[in-house]
Amino acid sequence: MLEVKDLRVWFPARTSFWQSLKGVSRYVKAVDGVSFTIKRGEVLALVGESGSGKTTTGKAILRLIEPTSGEVWFEGVNVLSLNKKELKEFRRKAQIIFQDPFESLDPRMTIYDIVAEPLKVNKVYGSADEEYDAVAKALEDVRLVPPEDFMTRFPHELSGGQRQRVAIARALILRPKFIVADEPVSMLDASIRTQILELMEDLRKEYGLTYLFITHDLAQARYTSDRIAVMYLGRIMEIGPTEEVVSNPLHPYTKVLISHVPIPDPKLAKSRKKIDVPGETPSPIDLPPGCRFYPRCPFAREVCKEEPQLIEVEPGRWVSCHLVRS
Repeated sequence: MLEVKDLRVWFPARTSFWQSLKGVSRYVKAVDGVSFTIKRGEVLALVGESGSGKTTTGKAILRLIEPTSGEVWFEGVNVLSLNKKELKEFRRKAQIIFQDPFESLDPRMTIYDIVAEPLKVNKVYGSADEEYDAVAKALEDVRLVPPEDFMTRFPHELSGGQRQRVAIARALILRPKFIVADEPVSMLDASIRTQILELMEDLRKEYGLTYLFITHDLAQARYTSDRIAVMYLGRIMEIGPTEEVVSNPLHPYTKVLISHVPIPDPKLAKSRKKIDVPGETPSPIDLPPGCRFYPRCPFAREVCKEEPQLIEVEPGRWVSCHLVRS
């Protein structure tokens, strides 16, 4: 379905006056050599702390950000080689749900116009009646019923959960096959999050959707995904089936993340030891040599100063760590 090969997104960084005179070029390595695959109908959760490159990866796959290098194969076609016309056709098959429903919806447009806009841009229907029926069906799919009560409203007249349902309806109106869900519930109240996640799962089953689910919340990733990919400073640290990664993390960074997930049972919470890491996350401009997690890793060894490769240590389990490999 989707294969990402050695994807890199580097942004030019500011240089000082003297560095510019010397011709020194510096780059923010937001995504640096990321590779993974997503099967048809699968949900891959991309997890990691803020600044790890998750959102940039999702946008680069859809070419909302132009990658520096790499390959993105979608149904046998390299997305990065598409021209403008071909890219427009690709985006009928691949959509994105943005994180903030308060900013991703135009406040000057009615809900009908927001949801119908992809249809108009792509000239899907020739009549107003067909367009109206498609918008009504999309709103019904996201449980905004009756749809007539919402079509003439503006975004500021809706709650946060209703706005995100509109954003999902807009993403689904073209019947895509692949969706990048960029932290779709992080801006919502806790009481609404489960409803939206259940809605997305229902829609996945109904329409055979494939998701790249971006989140910093491992509990959400466990609830929604088939597999988890853990990112840190622009690199994939570990990939594997969700339950295996959560119950038996192999990479030290994954172990740190899992150890800090809250446990509602006080007895179990006492039995789990949190793993604390020293220092701050290194700058993506001046990255440490070798393993990206080496300066903070509580299990670091001398060999970690050499850059590890993402290797398959068990069937379906990929880890970028010298210690796991040895």
